[in-house]
Amino acid sequence: MLDYVNWGTVFSGAIALIALIMSTMLALNLHFGLWRDWSVRYSALLFICLILYSGAMLLEQTANGVPGSAARIVLEIGCFGDYLLSGMLAYAFAGFLLAITDPNARRSPQFLLLNVLGALHIVLIILDRIFHLFYYLDQANVYCRSSAYPFSLVVPGLMLLLGFWILLRCRKTVPRGERLELWCILLIPFAGLILQGFVQNVTPIAALAAALMLYTVLTRQQIRDLHRQQEENLRLQTEVLLSEIQPHFMYNTLGAVAELCDSDPARAMDTTLLFSNYLQGVMRSLGTKMVSFSQELEQLRMYLDLDKVRFEDALTVEYRIEATDFQLPSMCLQPLVENAIRHGVRKNKEGRGTVTISSRACGDCWEISVADDGPGFEALRQPDRDRIQVGLNNVRERLRLICGGSLELVSQPGAGTVATVRIPKKEGI
Repeated sequence: MLDYVNWGTVFSGAIALIALIMSTMLALNLHFGLWRDWSVRYSALLFICLILYSGAMLLEQTANGVPGSAARIVLEIGCFGDYLLSGMLAYAFAGFLLAITDPNARRSPQFLLLNVLGALHIVLIILDRIFHLFYYLDQANVYCRSSAYPFSLVVPGLMLLLGFWILLRCRKTVPRGERLELWCILLIPFAGLILQGFVQNVTPIAALAAALMLYTVLTRQQIRDLHRQQEENLRLQTEVLLSEIQPHFMYNTLGAVAELCDSDPARAMDTTLLFSNYLQGVMRSLGTKMVSFSQELEQLRMYLDLDKVRFEDALTVEYRIEATDFQLPSMCLQPLVENAIRHGVRKNKEGRGTVTISSRACGDCWEISVADDGPGFEALRQPDRDRIQVGLNNVRERLRLICGGSLELVSQPGAGTVATVRIPKKEGI
């Protein structure tokens, strides 16, 4: 006969602790968008099972040995949950190990075997309520183990052994320090399962200890994944910055310098120095997420001055700068200016037009706009529109990832296009 009285406080504290861990983990998952990771799903299943398991044990404590039909129903529910959830804990532990060691776990035979064992455990526990194979309730409403009770531990044990096999197969791909923790995550509940045949109420305590260790492994993995994502974002940012120096822009600038060497050597020298300063500014931007608007504007002025060497009076640039005391992602305005010139001003009938760059403080954000007086976005050919959209999507994604900013494009046929960048003030200051 089980004696639950001494464990009531322990299990109540376990429920509170597990609920806190579960809430924290789910909050992190929702915040960082990691719910799609199967290791997270199995860990969530584990914590849910622990909470329900503790609840089932409390029901047993409350109703065990209490006369009456209502107490018997409560005891039946508690015992059924006890046996069912002990196996689901083993299923969750093995599933977590499988998901964290194999990215393609759902297509593996181990995943199929684990699900078969999980289904078999559920079927056996349901059949037990018909044939009373593992336990029964006597006339005094007291829980008693049947002679076949040890067989109720076989399927959960097989699921944990499957976890050991998974670890053995993946021992070379898992870092040594993490491998030791994963072994402990399985050894603790497996030892608890064995002791459960001789000592009462060991399984939930062992499962709680292993779950806490699992949570630390999961948290470390998520932090590592976030760092890896940040490094990937920085690499993509560097590639985007380098791609801003468009080959055709460089060729055209060098061609313009070559022509000036004969007609105006002094201006050719000035243009060469300007181009050198422009390239130095681009190089300084590499690896820099945010720059001051003044620095970005100076870089933009050099770019436009180089374009004016080629287009001369055909290109007019107007600046309406009302705010400069903020920061924004580096090199995010040049693609917008390039589009305004190439697909706006140069698409006018005479190839002439005006590009207007403005900035201002606007409520909770800083607003920068690049406007042209070209024929409008809709007047362009489909290939040109597709090419522009790719560039705009790159800028939009960088704004979103780096500072939570946004990019809006408004175009009117015959009136031109306005590209507006908005930087939240909490990020832009």
